[in-house]
Amino acid sequence: MFGDVTSGRQCIASCDSINTHLFGDAQNSRTCQPTCTATPVSTFGDYSTNECTTLCASTTYGDDLGGRLCRLNCTAPKFSDSVSRLCLSSCPEGYYGDPYSVAGKRICATSCPTSYFGDPTDNMCKAPCTAGLFGDPTTGLCVLKCPNLYFGANATTNRICVQTCDSGYWADNATRLCSNNKYGCTNGTFADATKRLCVAPTNCTTYADPLTNGCEAVCTGSTYFAEPYSHTCVTLCPDLNNLYSDGRICTPTCSGSNFMDYQQSRSCVPSCSRTPLALYSNPNTKYCVLPAGCPTSPAQYFANNNTLSCVATCSGSLPYGDPTNLQCVLTCPKAYYGQI
Repeated sequence: MFGDVTSGRQCIASCDSINTHLFGDAQNSRTCQPTCTATPVSTFGDYSTNECTTLCASTTYGDDLGGRLCRLNCTAPKFSDSVSRLCLSSCPEGYYGDPYSVAGKRICATSCPTSYFGDPTDNMCKAPCTAGLFGDPTTGLCVLKCPNLYFGANATTNRICVQTCDSGYWADNATRLCSNNKYGCTNGTFADATKRLCVAPTNCTTYADPLTNGCEAVCTGSTYFAEPYSHTCVTLCPDLNNLYSDGRICTPTCSGSNFMDYQQSRSCVPSCSRTPLALYSNPNTKYCVLPAGCPTSPAQYFANNNTLSCVATCSGSLPYGDPTNLQCVLTCPKAYYGQI
């Protein structure tokens, strides 16, 4: 029974049987009141019982905005929590404020609707996530680091984790981020525009260029050469694979009339070097060689100091082939005679 102070000061079984919108408040001298009290415990007016209650009836929620009532829908900016049956300013851990899924309702949900993500910074469903976080489509949550095979993109995809970065961006497996800065690739990786990935040098589609930190079709810088085995730009072609620089690439065979000279920074040159050793162009192998490296088939070739090449027949000012040193000479050595 509750005391009704508005109609004859009677004790009545139900406040609403005589007066509409009054609730029996056990905390307020068991009287009928238009607004339920908040102390010593928080209570709300329940229309199904016409009493003040600490736990609203099913499908309604205690709302302390606008009259401390049990409501079907919480007053903005609060959200209905099905566990506590209260309207909350912030949903509890594991729940996210969702004003989108059900028209006219603001609920605390364990998962957010499509295209929205649960943001742990304020337990809200968001799109985009708070700066520094990315929407993870595998969990529906805003995360600091995208999961394996996904990468966080800022400007182009509304801060969502994607499997393929946009054109002009590169995915870094270490940071799980898409970056439009080639130097954003970490751990010794290079930006590959074809794969849209940060890759190890050997996995570059073209050549890993240390001057740009990207995979480039042509190495930048006049002192760098494209090395096909390691897919890197190098300043000296390696002898491991017997490579020489020809133009801007490392190659096992020189083009045109050039010869491979290991004394000239392993480069292809039109004329072989003279220091520290005198070398001669071998027409068969395209190498610059010592006299002993001149061809022996179909006949012995000789090193010609006038032409800096290996020749089958000596001529001019050095008309004779000397079998003792395999060079063209003006005069044959002792015990040998020049054959005209």
